[in-house]
Amino acid sequence: MELRNLNTFVKIAELGSFSAAAQELGYTQSTVTMQIKNLEEELGVQLFDRIGRSIRLTDAGSAALGRAREVLHSASRLREDLAGAGSAQVRVGVYESLCGAFLPGLIQQFARQNPSAGLSVVTASKAELERLLLADQIDLLWIYGREKRENMLVLEEFEHPISPVCCSSSPLAGTGPVPLGELLRHRAIFTEQGCPYRRQMERFLEEREAQADVFLEASSTDVVLKFIRAGLGFGFLPQFLTGEEIAQGELAAFEVEGFSPRLYSRILCHRDKWLTGAMRSFCQLARRLGQQPQPEGVPPGILPGDGAYTP
Repeated sequence: MELRNLNTFVKIAELGSFSAAAQELGYTQSTVTMQIKNLEEELGVQLFDRIGRSIRLTDAGSAALGRAREVLHSASRLREDLAGAGSAQVRVGVYESLCGAFLPGLIQQFARQNPSAGLSVVTASKAELERLLLADQIDLLWIYGREKRENMLVLEEFEHPISPVCCSSSPLAGTGPVPLGELLRHRAIFTEQGCPYRRQMERFLEEREAQADVFLEASSTDVVLKFIRAGLGFGFLPQFLTGEEIAQGELAAFEVEGFSPRLYSRILCHRDKWLTGAMRSFCQLARRLGQQPQPEGVPPGILPGDGAYTP
């Protein structure tokens, strides 16, 4: 039994006219007539007496009208419950650096817009986060990269400005694009091995059969930044981690000849996952965060890319 046929039946009963119902619903009169015919055949009763140009509910039609309204009301409530955030719980798996940069403000906005929904966050390695998503232990996955992943759907994509950085007093600062040979005279302060943005610089050096003099590698970006600020070497970090200190003059971003890094992140879900209202709200807020103007002098931290999904 189709809901649109029930809706047409109720509208005809309320307006007392097939043609008036067709006009209000945006159907042709022949469509309305066919819908009622199909509904009558399905129910096995005649719903309207048609005498001349007038119509009137039959006894069976009068009995059916109240039940039809109940069914339509229940269907409307069901749609509202599924479309809204309701009491949904959104479980987000995210890289630690992305979590620290974007999640605090995003979570605050999410809580204001979805007071009945809950949000939990897990940080882990890429492999572990992907395992959690495929095992349905998290709902959304926010990680670096653009590679295709089996059974995962791209909801949003972002491009993050990224550059080598040094302390503002370093010889690398403010000199234009730095030749590779000059760069290698300085020590590197790197994040841990396997870090997606560190790997970009490592690949650049490998292609030129060069190797950085790594003075320190640390899993904590706070530690990396402290060593760079102290003038102990250069680093390579996204500007959502360095932008404020660049704007304050504590750090300086610089270019390396022939090196054009690009860093992307994506929000993904399992392709068979039902997108709840709360999940859609999280994606919308992430996109809105990327579209907000940045304070003067602070490089943008997150730029919306060509996401495959538009909530």
